[in-house]
Amino acid sequence: MATHKVRAADKMSHAGILQTLEQVQNTAVLSQRAKQLMTSVSVFQEYTSKKTMWKAGEPAEFGALILSGLVEIIRPTGTTGDYLVGFFGPGDVIGMSALVKHRFYPGTSKIVSSRASVLKLHLKPILSLKDVDSLEIKNWVQDQVLNHEQILREKIDILSAGSVEKRVFELICHLSRRFGIKTHDNEMETPIKLTRSQVGRIIGARVETVIRLINRWEKHGLLTWSKEGIRITDIKEFKKSVK
Repeated sequence: MATHKVRAADKMSHAGILQTLEQVQNTAVLSQRAKQLMTSVSVFQEYTSKKTMWKAGEPAEFGALILSGLVEIIRPTGTTGDYLVGFFGPGDVIGMSALVKHRFYPGTSKIVSSRASVLKLHLKPILSLKDVDSLEIKNWVQDQVLNHEQILREKIDILSAGSVEKRVFELICHLSRRFGIKTHDNEMETPIKLTRSQVGRIIGARVETVIRLINRWEKHGLLTWSKEGIRITDIKEFKKSVK
């Protein structure tokens, strides 16, 4: 799934938000009336690296549709530091479970890319209504909660893949499936900017080990890792390289 083009924060009008909802695959499925209703409670916002949209324990006031960048959800665990719940990118919707259940956010949402843009969805007024358009949005919200849970299950699969090599491999494949763009028959570009340190944190491995693995794959011409994202240059051979 590609990063979506968005306008500058001070120029995102009502019409601009509606156009964005029409372009994003996740919301394009809604009827025009439902999109117009969602537009009325949506606010565009940009964030820079390490900023938070909300913190664990705060009342759930909105969900967020990510348009660009990467966001992680972390939960504080006291003396042992933070636990990474999951990471989310363009097209993903986060915060809905807490919003639907009228609860506090269970984790902190933090920007891990250099920049990120989102639509903040203040859906509480809509979720209490019973008209046809509101019911359509309610069903859409439930779908987003299920999608969120599926993403979290996939993270468990990554962490349980086995060796560090297999975990890094599964992470790269996971990002490619969700956000990648197939440029040629055997190439895939993923516009997600992750540092090797962030990869180590996500999969629970030492950054030195991650660096060695990525350097090896790059040396063999299987992928490139840059500020623009991850590019798998030979999908078939990349899969064969991991035992």
